[in-house]
Amino acid sequence: MPDYISFVQQYLLALQKQKSLIDSDVTKSLLFSQPFYSIGWANLKWNQFNIAFMNGRAPLYSSYIELIPEKNIGILVLCNSGTSDGRSVTMKIGHLLREYYTR
Repeated sequence: MPDYISFVQQYLLALQKQKSLIDSDVTKSLLFSQPFYSIGWANLKWNQFNIAFMNGRAPLYSSYIELIPEKNIGILVLCNSGTSDGRSVTMKIGHLLREYYTR
C-alpha cells in the first residue's frame, strides 16, 4: 500500500507542476496525450474534470486508481480478490468516491 500511495502522490505532484520524480510534461503525455486511452492509462472528461484511471489485477487482488488533476485528488481502491467481482467492486467504489469528492 505505501508504494501505491507514493505512486499516486508522484503523479499528482507532477500534474500540479511541483517537484516530483516524474516530469510534468511526461506525466501529461502518459495520462492525456490521446483521447480515451493513453500509454497505459484510460482517460475521459467527466463533468468539467479530466479523469485518468487504471485498473490493476493479479490472481489475488484488484486495484483501481483514478487521478483528478483539477481537484488534486488521487483515488486508490484495493481489494483482496482478483476475480471479475473484485475488479468490478474496486471500480464501483472508485466511482462513488469520485462523485463524493467532486461535489
